[in-house]
Amino acid sequence: MIEAARACFGSFGFDKTSNADIVEKAGVTTGPLYHHFGSKAGLYGAVANDSIAVLVGRLEDVVGARADEDVVSDGEMDARATRTARRASLRRGRGSAASATHQRPTCTRAARRP
Repeated sequence: MIEAARACFGSFGFDKTSNADIVEKAGVTTGPLYHHFGSKAGLYGAVANDSIAVLVGRLEDVVGARADEDVVSDGEMDARATRTARRASLRRGRGSAASATHQRPTCTRAARRP
């Protein structure tokens, strides 16, 4: 359900995404949404937490891979973190190059497409 919500929020934004959009994309009823997340806002928080966990995992991979190599300066580590965050943003379709480099997930609700 988190991936379905991420796709809908990414396509329409929080305000224009309905619970019906999310559960239709996820192939479930509204029961699991309310049971596990309490509300659309709770699900949005779970999507954000999941995204943050992925980013932190990637950063830990970078730090772990470099731990055995030469010491990296704070400035270089900041630059790497910025590049990693930028790449993650582009993968989600949030950057200016997104249309050329990444197909954004879409929901099936045609009436809300621009």
